[in-house]
Amino acid sequence: MERKTECCGLVDIEELIYKTGESFDVEKQREVASTLAMTYNEQLPGIPLWERYGNNPVLEGVRVEGWPPPAHWLWKQSLYADNPVVLMLAMGLYIRPVGWRLAEVVEVPKELEEAVKVLTDKVTELSSKLAALSSRMEELEGSVKALERASSASMVNASLGLSVMALVVAIAAIALSRRRAAE
Repeated sequence: MERKTECCGLVDIEELIYKTGESFDVEKQREVASTLAMTYNEQLPGIPLWERYGNNPVLEGVRVEGWPPPAHWLWKQSLYADNPVVLMLAMGLYIRPVGWRLAEVVEVPKELEEAVKVLTDKVTELSSKLAALSSRMEELEGSVKALERASSASMVNASLGLSVMALVVAIAAIALSRRRAAE
C-alpha cells in the first residue's frame, strides 16, 4: 500500500512493515520505525474520544459505602486495565455493603480456654527442654572435639613409642646375633 506523504514522500507502508522484521540492526529498525510513525501521524491523526481516567460516579450509602475521595490514587488507575472498583473488592479496601459491621466477639467456652492454656504450658515446657538439650549437645560436641584432638596426639605418641620399642628390639637382636657369632 503506497501513500504520498509530506514528511517522507512516496511511502510503501506494507514494505516498511516487512522491513521492520528483516534485521537486528537497531539503526536500520529505528529508521524504518520512524518513517512508519511519521506516516501514521500524518495520515491517521488520533482524535481523543475519552480521557484515560474514567468518571466514576457512585451513589454513597445506597448499596455500598466507604468509597475513597475523588483525589485518591485508586481513581487514577486505568478504568479498563486496573478498574478501581475491582481493585478495591479484590484487595478488601474501603468499600463494603451498607450496614455491614464486624461480627461480634464470641465468648470462648471455658473448657476450650483451659485446654489451650494446658497446651501452651506444654509447648513452653518442651521448648525449654529443647533449649537445654541443644545446650548440652553443644557441650558434648566440644568434648568430642577435645577427645579427637587428644586421641590424635596419643596416637602420635603411641606410634612414636612403638617405633622406639621396635628400634630397641632390633638393636638387641643385632647384638645377640653378633655375640652368638663370636661364640
